[in-house]
Amino acid sequence: MTGLILFLLMVAIEFILLFIQIKNDNSPYMIKRTFRFSILLILIILTLFNVFEWGFRYYLLLFIYFSILLVNELSYYKSKQKTNTLNKSQLFRRFLSLVLIIGFSFIPSLMFPKYMPLGTTGIYEVQVSKEILIDETRIETFNTNNEFRQIGIHSWSPNL
Repeated sequence: MTGLILFLLMVAIEFILLFIQIKNDNSPYMIKRTFRFSILLILIILTLFNVFEWGFRYYLLLFIYFSILLVNELSYYKSKQKTNTLNKSQLFRRFLSLVLIIGFSFIPSLMFPKYMPLGTTGIYEVQVSKEILIDETRIETFNTNNEFRQIGIHSWSPNL
């Protein structure tokens, strides 16, 4: 749920940036920089207050988001010499590609939601038994020693 809300927030901010670019008829790097660094600040605050934990689900998002920030900064310093304006279709294509990239980075957080295992509620502990059964009617086909087939069995039950 947190991943979906964060995804929608990032898409909404990118849409606002697209609208600002179309309205101003140029590429306002300082506004983009401010919005994107504010998202980074929000991510840091949410992490510090344990709203969500950084796990493998958010590593791709972090990598892609830092890449977007890096590209934004490099294009800002590169464009100080020249000003280039993009037409509306180019801006919209950039917006769609950025939304697809951000959406791709949220796939792990949506497919693997935060999991909290249930605690035990009974008074009994869990007993684990491990056994190896030997099937004397069949020979193991993956072994060259012509041994009988061995099957490992694990079972869990209450320790009475």
